[in-house]
Amino acid sequence: MTRLLRYIAAVAALALFATLMPRVANVDAGLPADVRSGERVHWTPEEIAALVRLLRAEGASRVQAAELAQIVHSESRALHLDPLYALALIKIESNFRANAVSSQGAVGLLQIRPEAARSVAVAGESARGESPRAARLRDPQTNVAVGLRYLRHLEGQFPDRTTALAAYNLGPSRVRRRLERGAPVPRRYAERVLAVYRALAEATTTSPDGAPLPRS
Repeated sequence: MTRLLRYIAAVAALALFATLMPRVANVDAGLPADVRSGERVHWTPEEIAALVRLLRAEGASRVQAAELAQIVHSESRALHLDPLYALALIKIESNFRANAVSSQGAVGLLQIRPEAARSVAVAGESARGESPRAARLRDPQTNVAVGLRYLRHLEGQFPDRTTALAAYNLGPSRVRRRLERGAPVPRRYAERVLAVYRALAEATTTSPDGAPLPRS
């Protein structure tokens, strides 16, 4: 009965979510080859419901889950990232807590540090060379926009996605120094992100009773 009630709640969330998020093409573009599931024409309603259900399981309300899914989807689409890859990064960074603040001053869903915010362009602010203030970085839309653009910025600075993820975690200067010395770049953080990504991808292709969902 509990599982049935959760599923009914997920379906209700889907109805709200469908009004917020359009179906789009090629959401997997830019993924590492070892986690790419193939180009998808669009997200099916079942996949959307599963995505909202995952966020509900993390403690989000119905409205919060739908809103976060919409934000992640729209910002990921703009950067040709799979939304599930973005969610995996959010899971590792903040466990989906929009108000999370680290001891080093990293803020929000994607734990943005001030120096990271200054290094990327955000529409409406970057034209003047400004960066979002810490208060604005607590806003999920701003935080996800800045965080994913910062990730893409790092991917343009480093030779592969594993190294870019290490730079996201440790800071680009520390990773560059390692590369200059010929020292190995830590892989653990990237492995954690990719492991969560794979788990999310599997969860969104499985129905509440464990049966595979149809793929388009």
